Amino acid sequence: MSRIKNIKAFIISIAVSLGTGLIASLLTFRNFGIYSELIQPPLSPPAWLFPAVWTILYFLMGVSAYMIYMAKNEEKFAALVVYLLQLVFNFLWLLIYFNLGQLLFAFVWLVILWMLILVMIVSFYRITGFGMGYTQMRDEEQGYGNANYNNYNYGNNNNNEESLRQHQGDCRPRQTCLS
Repeated sequence: MSRIKNIKAFIISIAVSLGTGLIASLLTFRNFGIYSELIQPPLSPPAWLFPAVWTILYFLMGVSAYMIYMAKNEEKFAALVVYLLQLVFNFLWLLIYFNLGQLLFAFVWLVILWMLILVMIVSFYRITGFGMGYTQMRDEEQGYGNANYNNYNYGNNNNNEESLRQHQGDCRPRQTCLS
C-alpha cells in the first residue's frame, strides 16, 4: 500500500478489526487458564504467543478490509459482508471455546470459520489480485489451520474429566479416577 487515500476509512477498518479482538479478549480473559490446563498436542504454541500474533493478524485483517473498501470493484461489498461475517464467527468462537468450554462445538465452529475465511480469500483475491490483501488473509488462514489442529487435539485429549485429572496429577494414568 503506497499511500492511505482515506484516513477515516483506514482508522475505522483497523478499529473494527482490533475492536472485535479486544472485546472478545475482555469477555474471555478470565477463562484463558483453560488453555494451560489442557493436555497440549505436540505442535501447540506457547500461550504467551497468542496475544502478539492475533493482534498482528487483526491489524492485518483491518488493512485488508480497507484495501477492499477502497477498491473500485462492484464485488467489494459482498467481500466485505463475508469479512464481517468471519469476524462475527471469530468473535463467537472465542466465547464458545473459552467461556462455554465446548471444545467439540468450538471445533465444528472453527471448521465453518475456516470455510468462511477461504471464501473471503477468494473474494479478496478476485478484487485485489495476488496482492497484499490475499497474502494477509492466507496468513490468517494458516493461523486458523493451526487453531483447528489444536482445537481438534484438545477435544480428543481432554474429552472427559478423568483425562484432565490424570494430566493434572490427581491420579496415575490407567487408574480409575474417582471424584
